[in-house]
Amino acid sequence: MFSFILNKLNEIKSFSYYFLTPAPYSIGNIAQDILFAKLTTKKKIFLITIYFMQKSLRYKLINKSILNDLTINIQEYSKFEKVFFNIITLLINIEFVFKRIIALKIKDIFDYNLGEKYLFPQVGWVGFHKIPNKLKIYKSNLNQITLKKESQLICKGLIDRISNGRRMVCLHIRDGKFRKDYHRRSFRNSNINNYVKIINFLIKEGFYVIRIGRLAKKRARIKSNYFLDYPFSKIKSDLMDLYLIKRSKFLICNVSGLLDVANLFNKICFITDGNRVFETTSINKKSRSILKKIKKNNKYISLNKYINYDLKYHHYLYPSTDCQFQEHNPKELFKYFKSFYYRWERNTLKKNNKIEILFNKVLKKRLKRIIKYETYEGTSDRNFYNYILFMCKLKKFHYLTEYLKKNYI
Repeated sequence: MFSFILNKLNEIKSFSYYFLTPAPYSIGNIAQDILFAKLTTKKKIFLITIYFMQKSLRYKLINKSILNDLTINIQEYSKFEKVFFNIITLLINIEFVFKRIIALKIKDIFDYNLGEKYLFPQVGWVGFHKIPNKLKIYKSNLNQITLKKESQLICKGLIDRISNGRRMVCLHIRDGKFRKDYHRRSFRNSNINNYVKIINFLIKEGFYVIRIGRLAKKRARIKSNYFLDYPFSKIKSDLMDLYLIKRSKFLICNVSGLLDVANLFNKICFITDGNRVFETTSINKKSRSILKKIKKNNKYISLNKYINYDLKYHHYLYPSTDCQFQEHNPKELFKYFKSFYYRWERNTLKKNNKIEILFNKVLKKRLKRIIKYETYEGTSDRNFYNYILFMCKLKKFHYLTEYLKKNYI
């Protein structure tokens, strides 16, 4: 009932506030919901945290700081607003407890899943099923999202001491440890030691390099006073996870929840070893992406051929396909990264090269064909279509020139 009322209030243009309840179990989903809400409204956002009875109700708040330590509005909350906000948060949490208890009981007794809306409140921007056809995007709102000053100061002193005044770069190379998906979706993962050459190069260029991520399967084979293997360090915290991305000059990463956090802070990213052509991208115009090498029937296929495969090969739910995705070797990764790095250093990434512009047009044309003619498993998948439509409105695709020359032309 309370969720229904808040959603109705969100729809009233003259109402000054926008209520949002991000799903608490995924840092990527939280970051996406906050970012997309911020980009689609000029209202003052109230971020409602779900936190009641986590152990009893079998869920976990993945990162408290992303809900408590962000500044997402230009104006701070007044005393009245804080009281009002606390009352709303209490009411939504009470409603959540009753609905989730019922949903879990039905699941336990009848083995029937009532769906996400019964497990967590869905207030505000939650998923892509309610995107209007004519959606206005306020890109100027991007730079309003940051960490609270007092929260940044907590982390700054520690990082200043260990980095010795050097510029900082973070990298996040996804492996199967965090999601325990070594065998289920292993094509999303990469080997951290393929990036050793890149890390050593950055250290020589005067950077302090931090490998981020809360959990990792193995350590990086790096011995340097200017490298920190954060998953194995003692400085890990919810707040530090965010601060390191916020402070990093740019981020080297795979497609994961931390890429969504980087998008939240509008960070420049070098996105490597992607496997879905419409997802391996960033909202920052200076970012660049590369996909893994793609095989079908044990033969390498061109990027042009791959993007013209039907919808199931590009779907964000990662259905199993007959394509195989192979990591680039260290030499290839280093070559691509150097190309990105020298353009970053010369500040020439904002302008797309001719081949990048051409590929953007090809991808948008392909998306239009998907939306107009293709379905997934015989049904129109509105969530997926809305997702890629929104991405098209929000950004262009930024694939690296050297990667396209080798894999597209």
